[in-house]
Amino acid sequence: MAKSRAGETAREARHEPRRRFGMPLALKMALLTAVLAALIVVVFSVAVQPFVGDAVRDQIRRAAWETAFVAAAAPLDAWSEYFGTPWQGLSPEDLQIQVDRMTKEEREARLRSKDMLATRKWNSERLYRLTLKHGRVEAVEVLMGPPERRHLLCSSYIGISSDLSFRETPGQPALDVAEGSAAEGVLRLGDREMRAVLGTYPILDRDGAPQGEVRVYVNVEGVDDVIGGLAKRLALVALVVVGVGAVLAGLVGVWFMRPVRLLAEDVRTVANGDLSHRTRPHSNDEIGALARSFDELTQQLAAAAEAERETQASRHQMTVAGEVAASLFPARLPTVPGYDAAGHHETSTQLAGEYYDVFEMPGGRRGFLVASASGSGVPAAMVMAMARSFVAALAGREADPGTILREANALLSPDLRRGMYVTVLLAILDPRAHTLTVANAGHAPLLLVRDGKLTAVHSEGIAMGLDKGPVFDSTLKVLRIPLQPGDRAVLYTPGVTRVNGADGSALGEERFAALVRREAVHPAETFTSRMAAIVRKFRGEAPLTDSVTLLTLGRLQDGGTPS
Repeated sequence: MAKSRAGETAREARHEPRRRFGMPLALKMALLTAVLAALIVVVFSVAVQPFVGDAVRDQIRRAAWETAFVAAAAPLDAWSEYFGTPWQGLSPEDLQIQVDRMTKEEREARLRSKDMLATRKWNSERLYRLTLKHGRVEAVEVLMGPPERRHLLCSSYIGISSDLSFRETPGQPALDVAEGSAAEGVLRLGDREMRAVLGTYPILDRDGAPQGEVRVYVNVEGVDDVIGGLAKRLALVALVVVGVGAVLAGLVGVWFMRPVRLLAEDVRTVANGDLSHRTRPHSNDEIGALARSFDELTQQLAAAAEAERETQASRHQMTVAGEVAASLFPARLPTVPGYDAAGHHETSTQLAGEYYDVFEMPGGRRGFLVASASGSGVPAAMVMAMARSFVAALAGREADPGTILREANALLSPDLRRGMYVTVLLAILDPRAHTLTVANAGHAPLLLVRDGKLTAVHSEGIAMGLDKGPVFDSTLKVLRIPLQPGDRAVLYTPGVTRVNGADGSALGEERFAALVRREAVHPAETFTSRMAAIVRKFRGEAPLTDSVTLLTLGRLQDGGTPS
């Protein structure tokens, strides 16, 4: 079952990148570009097509008007019944001079001459040539006379003039340009009908007064087909743009996403646990900056992982050292007839070198020891273990606490590095003589409570390890204290006075001494438990930064009961 689950986990790990990334980003970019290009072209085509159609129709109307304008641009006399055809190589101005010189009789004779027929024929041929020149011009008419009673002078339409008619399309606005106009409608030529545009322009005399007009009929059949063909061409262009855009976007995407792909591979490598992998930037843009930042992050993670391993190893060492240090404390204290004794030790958040012990000595004596090594951690615990071993070994053959500490200092000092030391308070009880012999090597003084009064027993001496012999030996002094019924001696480490309360203030020596004096009326076990509870209440939720070590010895009242 375990192998099966492991196999499934491995398969999921292999397929995880595929599920995570899915479609390549370059392909997504190509498809997105193609879709956006298609949408833009489609929207543009749909939006532009009506405008294109209107522009084409407007252009056709304008062309019909321009054709009428060109046809009507000749001088008025060129359309007259007299001089429809230039002769003798005269210009229109010369022809006008000739007209002005003719008398009424000469003009009437001209009307009846054969040239009149030639003139009309020439005008018709001119209009017909105009029709042939512009393939979509179906017919051109010239009408003379005032607007209310104009008559057809000539036409390019060969059939019967009544067969030509034009009907404007309702709702289609006419194009009014200058004096002319252009309108869209239906043109009938005999039995044929077609969509057409009628362009008109007036024939003006010298004074600008209209004397007639030219009508040009332009066939617009198939314009819608042309516009539709334009839409098809736009669609074809859209397809080409989409295809080219997709290909270019794909190529650009592949080129652009290469640094991203390489960075993703680096991320997967690091995610699989290889924190020694280095991520190298492959571009100088934001992606390159991201790669450099990721490489820095990887190095920081590697350093953090190494620090975590070292911390775990150190924590393990601290745990083992703490267990070893805790094992050195006595499991139970030896009993002394007529006396009660108890000890308490509470370890701080850091491993410290504090210790207490009670050991048996020759002659029924008991040694009460409290010591504190400088520093913290494993070195302090090791130094304390060494000091404890030396003192315990020497106490088995020596009865004087001064001699024990001097010889222990001689053994310990050579092995301590500069700055390391151990403070020791050693008190030897003689239950027969009811005396307590005290030697203090730089430690906090022993506190003695008698009849409700507290006395600090100061015994001179420097810490072990600060000097290898002469100075230590000469400064160490030994005191002998008689113990009366009800007396209580308290040995402690300075850490108990440095406990911080909830307000940040330290317990201090004065408050600690007052607590000792007040609680000394209780038996040893009760005394230590109440003192520990008071210290915890004072500390509150604040962490214990220094270990708390207490050792007490009390002489019972007559009858074996404490005071």
